[in-house]
Amino acid sequence: MPNFDLQSGTLLVQIGGTLLVISDINYLLARIGFEKGDFLDQYLDSLYSLATQYRYLAAKEAVLKSPDEDSETDSNQINNPELVPLNPDSYKEYEFDGNVFVPTSFSKLDYLMFEYKSKKEKNVRKIQKENSLISATDLANFTYCPVSYSIGKTFETDIIRSAVVGSKFHAENKLVNWIRSALKGERTKEQKNEVDNFENEQNKYFFDDIRGSQIIYSGHTNNAKKYFINKKGNFTGQPDYVFKNRKGENFIVEEKFKWKKEETVDGFFQSHKVQLASYIYGLDEFDASYGYLIYWHYNFDTASQENKVLECKVLKISKSIEIQSFLRDTFLALSNLIREKKQNFIVDKLNPKKCANCAVNRFCGHKTGRFKDLEVPYNEKYLQLVSVPYPEELKKAPADIVHSSVTNHIENNAKFENLKDLLNGIDWDS
Repeated sequence: MPNFDLQSGTLLVQIGGTLLVISDINYLLARIGFEKGDFLDQYLDSLYSLATQYRYLAAKEAVLKSPDEDSETDSNQINNPELVPLNPDSYKEYEFDGNVFVPTSFSKLDYLMFEYKSKKEKNVRKIQKENSLISATDLANFTYCPVSYSIGKTFETDIIRSAVVGSKFHAENKLVNWIRSALKGERTKEQKNEVDNFENEQNKYFFDDIRGSQIIYSGHTNNAKKYFINKKGNFTGQPDYVFKNRKGENFIVEEKFKWKKEETVDGFFQSHKVQLASYIYGLDEFDASYGYLIYWHYNFDTASQENKVLECKVLKISKSIEIQSFLRDTFLALSNLIREKKQNFIVDKLNPKKCANCAVNRFCGHKTGRFKDLEVPYNEKYLQLVSVPYPEELKKAPADIVHSSVTNHIENNAKFENLKDLLNGIDWDS
């Protein structure tokens, strides 16, 4: 079981019955490409609190449990087969999310080892088919970070917890069901509590607007049109909802489900603002006059073992010269990157918290500050591990780096000449 002592910076690795000590995890960070400094300290602090959202990286396929050969198989076992994780890590506990088994915990060491291993083994799959149109998601990703955009257009990226939770909430169509039941006067007590309890003085104007409007499009229903293209044929997008208000004006609603820990200074990410603005200006079919960006903040409720929405924050975006100009500049900058396939990368703009929270973090080499250029597609040179000298401590004989025994009888005492052999020799999936 890999473990990390946060106070001493010590990495402990159990191999068989022996607990080995790696006195300096900085070697692992150096192999990824980091250098010591304030950025790395802040990045690790942020990763410590956010690492759990990456636990789907260690998800295990669900399979039927094989009947116990030493016991008789009863009819109940046959009629109600038990699902278990395929090849689970023995030191982790798992929970079933309806599709796969995910570990109940995932530390920053788990994440760093996953990144190291994936880069060492070049565990990436390139996207085979590209869309020539610029999408609202492209503009959002580019605004968040040009590197994020490049990675997303090059590799099949990972599923993280926030995306899974968001998809589940979207599928429930809470807002649509609330509106329809409200219009019919048939709201259940549960529906009333789920939405009405979030209405307050800060967002009342949004709910008032919704009450008097008609929904004309919902992007999360089974028969919904999957995308819209503008008249110029250079932009595509799929909003969450489109409404028509009392005055006959169309407006967009874009909702995000945000883990409570994910907060910005003003409460809303610039990338999401750009995404909403692109729908307002780019989708000619709706000709929206304004839009709402909705953040449903949620947290995990230990009592019910479910994610519960805690509050609703709303930002209204109306058409303006400033927003139109900013959106146009963003579109032109992204178009230029696509055309030139390369641009300068400003290392000083790196944000450690933003990097730790990025969905494509494990592919990224730019967060280390080593690169001053960015290419599209994302060049695999950015994924390369760095060759660094082995720590002197780890060149000692195996007996000298054994910290303690976890059993009274140590069997198969592993021999490792240095940390390279250690990292290469451990099966991190078992």
